[in-house]
Amino acid sequence: MRGSEMVEGGHGMMKLASAKRKAPDAANLMSMYDRAYHFIKQRIITNETAAGGQINDREIAETLGISRTPVREAILLLQKEGFVEVIPRLGVRVRPLFLEDIRELYDILIALETLAAGLLAARHPTLEELGPLSEAVKTMKASLKVDDFATWIEADERFHRALFQLSGNRRLAEAGMSYRDRVQRAHVVALKLRARPTKFVEGHADLVELIRRGEVEAARERHYTEWVRAREELMAAITRYGLKCL
Repeated sequence: MRGSEMVEGGHGMMKLASAKRKAPDAANLMSMYDRAYHFIKQRIITNETAAGGQINDREIAETLGISRTPVREAILLLQKEGFVEVIPRLGVRVRPLFLEDIRELYDILIALETLAAGLLAARHPTLEELGPLSEAVKTMKASLKVDDFATWIEADERFHRALFQLSGNRRLAEAGMSYRDRVQRAHVVALKLRARPTKFVEGHADLVELIRRGEVEAARERHYTEWVRAREELMAAITRYGLKCL
């Protein structure tokens, strides 16, 4: 082998080694981005950082032990999804959910979850398959008895997400999860404004039974009715307390 070929071959090996070294860095950057995205989003949907609250990229980066670059990238996506807004010279804040936002989000979720309930009922799922729904209802009932509303909210959220996951339609599930994320903080506030959600637990239990029996239209109608009632009760409570947004 001539000397020039050895040099060229050596350069090729060096480039390949360099590319391999860069791959973990890119994966690590994505991991940091995911951590920042989920950290900020979780604080918003649980209302830990309320509407109008500031999002400080430097503080978040320090909390997570990462650079500010993946935090800023996460903020850009959250802005696109409607969770935050960038105000010139004022920074980033949690975008409020106005009454029209809530109504529009509920309209979409009503349609998506009603469809999911019908699709699941049409599959005639087994008791084992319905386990996540039944367990969520069981937890909701138990938490109400001891006024553990934080657990109730968590179980209710698991119920609705499981409904999407069990529908058998992956794209429907993805869309449903996305819209549930956007409206979840309204649910947290709603529980504090409304009466005890006993009827909603009963409605969830009835839905599981209708799905188990494969009653497609009845399952759709039951879930639609529950969703409309939930929306109207929330809107009435918001108006009653004179709130402009959540």
